[in-house]
Amino acid sequence: MGIYIVLALLFLILWLNNLCNYFCGTSLIVLSRDWPLLVAIVLIWAVIEDWKSHSARRGSK
Repeated sequence: MGIYIVLALLFLILWLNNLCNYFCGTSLIVLSRDWPLLVAIVLIWAVIEDWKSHSARRGSK
């Protein structure tokens, strides 16, 4: 559950950065070109962790 809070904060930061970039012309934070790859890796990790926790819960019942 905690990973979803982290993901929501990550996307909120990226969204605010894009808004600031659009309206102000400057970014709040400097992001490399590879940030979509980093987000994809974090998402895949979150899905795997969630699947493992669900599998462990099913196995313990």
